Amino acid sequence: MSTAWTHGRGTLVIVVGAISLIAALLISTPDAVGHTHAFKPVRAATHQLVFRPHGLAPGSVRRARVRVGFGHQGHRKSVARWRVRTAIRTHAALAVNKPTHARRGVLRVAGKPTQAHGTPQPHGKVGLSVSVGGSGAGSITGPGINCPGDCSETYANGANVTLNASAASGSSFGGWSGDCSGAGASCQVAINGDASASAAFDPSDGVTPFYSSSSPFNTPVPANPTVAPNSSQIVQRLASLGPPAANNAGAAGTPMDWSHPVYFAKASDPVYTIHQTGWANPDVEGRQIHIPVGAKPAGGDDASFSVVDTDGWEYDFWQAQAPSGNGGTFTANFAKRAPWDGNGLGTSGTPYQGGITAAGFSNQAGVIRLSEMKAGVINHALFMSVRGWNGRVWPSAKLSGTTGEVADPNAPAMGQHFWLDMTQPQIDALSVPEWQKIILRAMAKYGMYVGDNGGSPWALQFESGDNYTSFGQQDPWIAYAQAQGITGSYNSSIGHDVYYFNFKNAVDWGSKLKVLEPGQ
Repeated sequence: MSTAWTHGRGTLVIVVGAISLIAALLISTPDAVGHTHAFKPVRAATHQLVFRPHGLAPGSVRRARVRVGFGHQGHRKSVARWRVRTAIRTHAALAVNKPTHARRGVLRVAGKPTQAHGTPQPHGKVGLSVSVGGSGAGSITGPGINCPGDCSETYANGANVTLNASAASGSSFGGWSGDCSGAGASCQVAINGDASASAAFDPSDGVTPFYSSSSPFNTPVPANPTVAPNSSQIVQRLASLGPPAANNAGAAGTPMDWSHPVYFAKASDPVYTIHQTGWANPDVEGRQIHIPVGAKPAGGDDASFSVVDTDGWEYDFWQAQAPSGNGGTFTANFAKRAPWDGNGLGTSGTPYQGGITAAGFSNQAGVIRLSEMKAGVINHALFMSVRGWNGRVWPSAKLSGTTGEVADPNAPAMGQHFWLDMTQPQIDALSVPEWQKIILRAMAKYGMYVGDNGGSPWALQFESGDNYTSFGQQDPWIAYAQAQGITGSYNSSIGHDVYYFNFKNAVDWGSKLKVLEPGQ
């Protein structure tokens, strides 16, 4: 579509093609021209306005006419439809270039019915429309649904409909949006009126990492990097404490759960007012956010909890209480926030800058996601916790009061950048399981950043099983572990099997790890 500037009195308009005839009839009166959703910018820069068109299904924009209108002399321009679908599907921002002097604009998404007149749905019946998105391939099935092909069905109002996403060969499932949420292959939709859901599929050459491309976590280690002068001493101290901890599957919601769950809110989710009972951050205290029904903090003492709200901000909480499910007050010891499309380092002001981790990183920075493991590649640096640390280096925030600091000058600093000094052919030649090689390749290409203090010599952070179990789904890490030949071990403290991803002997850590000078 053309990107030329035009003049007129219009504001930003996106005319959304109907997902189906059923959805069109539900949102239209006989003489209506469509149902309009308006979005204000979440951020304004010198040359851009940034919008977040949350709550729409990506498929609903496939036949849309997309226009951006500004408040300055009626300027407007056309925008490619795929950009809007990508922003919705990936929870990313939609940045639109603007005239220098334009300071405001409104994004309007106007649903265009397939016909102006029609017969209403039978009494008590409502429609569910689904769509397949992403740059990969896959399908959605459910009662009366087999999409692509048959992508809509009517159900009795109040019904619960289970949808299943299946990735095609060469693709992996990336997650749900619309009236479905989460990254589990199955999703249950409560039919309480017209509903829509979209499943995103990614090509197997990788899953889009969280945060902006400028994030240090998304920046590869340069060729011939500079090693820190005391790299050998830091690595030897780390190795002398013992091997890395094994990450587990099956402990979500238990006292063994030290993960970082994250939930993506919709405008229809209950609204809560944040209240901090500990080191209250004024940048967050009293703000209102949406939290999905069923979302729960991690079960361990940290009770970590993150929400990406509809305004594009990530809110991270430490020692959070489980939300009521009905709105009201949401309580945590303390909280931070940062733009979801930012660099993953947090933005709250001094002395509250950074995220809730010891280094001030946002909660999802460096987390290994199940979709990445299934795709066979991790396109970012990894989050690393250590036992005992000394000082801080970039990209750690300059925080105080964090536990675990030691006097040993050879203890790693918060923000320290570790790197696995191995080539891909060397990793490919190792006699270790493929899941270990996926992680090792990320260590060699991007490295690991020290982000927290822990009880193990050192450890990585896997995506939280709470992202799935909070909504009644089985932890998919369990099925993945079983597929890798990992056998569960009964844990009497929680009463069921736990599956351990143990990579302590993957390589000789003492000889292969290096510490890089900050800034690489």
